Amino acid sequence: APFVPTLVATVVLVVLHGVLARASARWSWLSALTKGRSVVLVEEGVVNRDRMRRAGIGEEDLRMALRAEGHQGLDEVRTLSLERNGDITIITR
Repeated sequence: APFVPTLVATVVLVVLHGVLARASARWSWLSALTKGRSVVLVEEGVVNRDRMRRAGIGEEDLRMALRAEGHQGLDEVRTLSLERNGDITIITR
């Protein structure tokens, strides 16, 4: 690939990333648009399968997250959320 067009494209991407990062920090609606929102997958021990499907999370992913936090099952869970960064947060009863 030619050097100058590649360099220009790289600079444009870096500048655009910086502008979007600063704007996202300033306006919460843009942050939600660019970074997403957390999604509650389990409420009071009840799994919301539609939200799981839309988030691309399977049953085994939930079980793995529960085991990683030392929980045996969903009966101990008040809420289980998929966070914006991909982590799963568990709040127990």
